[in-house]
Amino acid sequence: MSGRAGTIAAGTSTPLSVHKERGMLRLVGEIDLSTCPVLVKALDAVIDEAAGDVVIDCSGVTFFGAVGVDALVRGYNRLERSRRLVVRNPSSVVRRLLDIAQLTELFADVPDRAGSTSSD
Repeated sequence: MSGRAGTIAAGTSTPLSVHKERGMLRLVGEIDLSTCPVLVKALDAVIDEAAGDVVIDCSGVTFFGAVGVDALVRGYNRLERSRRLVVRNPSSVVRRLLDIAQLTELFADVPDRAGSTSSD
């Protein structure tokens, strides 16, 4: 077993496939209560294994519930300040929920700006 992808099929949910590459996850399917544990496990592993930014490609996400937002925020909070959690290619459902939660800027796929600071 390679550990490169994890899939869960629960009830009527579309299975969530998580494809792991160096410092990056590519998600395909729905992120809801039944599938989010797969995302959390994969995200924790990438955070622990990778040294730089963690990138999540969400172009294949077809449903994104509040538990998905919670998983991203928890992952972000685990990172050292020198690292970022980047949501790349968010599908329209991911972009909409991040917009509603006012988190689009936090996870935006933009290069670091020299001299930019953040005050919490």
